[in-house]
Amino acid sequence: IHFACANISLNNVCYNSVYAQQSDLFQSLTIITNEKEKVYFDRILSNPPFVAVPPCQTLPSQLQPALYAVGGGVDGMDLLRRILWDSLDYLTPDEEKNSDMLLVTEVPNVEYSCKLIQTFMKKEHQNNVKIQVAYVKEDVETTQEYAQEREKEAGDCSSYLDRDWTKPMLEGDIYNRALVLISISRVSSSSSIDDEKMKLYMYESGTSCDDNDDDVSRSLNEDCDDESYDDAADEEDAFLTRDGINFVRSSLLS
Repeated sequence: IHFACANISLNNVCYNSVYAQQSDLFQSLTIITNEKEKVYFDRILSNPPFVAVPPCQTLPSQLQPALYAVGGGVDGMDLLRRILWDSLDYLTPDEEKNSDMLLVTEVPNVEYSCKLIQTFMKKEHQNNVKIQVAYVKEDVETTQEYAQEREKEAGDCSSYLDRDWTKPMLEGDIYNRALVLISISRVSSSSSIDDEKMKLYMYESGTSCDDNDDDVSRSLNEDCDDESYDDAADEEDAFLTRDGINFVRSSLLS
């Protein structure tokens, strides 16, 4: 919360128009108004971590607080589940305000991420939302590649944890992971057919919007500048390039 307050000051934001509140997700948000009324938001932004961690029977006490000791469950989405379960209850219910939620996170089995995200929501909300997901094709990595990276990052902790990072994910039918941008907005339950409420966008260097396949709704970087793509430090940073930003604007934010 200290960093949030610092950003408020650095950006010269009036304290009467913004509040910094420490909370375990949505649990303490009613305190903001000093009233008993429920708090609603026109837009919710979130950047939840994705750390798929295999179970460990024994754990040294010095590693208890470590990220690789607690993590996000075998599929990495324990925190995302909690966010999506409650988020629609806090979005402004007035459809005319076009309230929405934007997330930057990682998901497994990205090809089926729209329907996966829908299952994390309460049943009363599942048919009243539009879910859009964008990802970078070059950023998709297999379960084995993800496991190797986590083992390398864990370093000396791996010997203490004595974990198999690959087997639990494969047993859970998890075959890949990818960084994604997610847009979730309220819609009328009768506004369109279900297929139109779920859109998956793939950003691929050098691909035109006519090169779509069955798994991808649309690919819009037809004028991709290879040089600007190469400026990205990592595949997932492609969204931060000029073409990546234009892609996001034309798909998720259109």
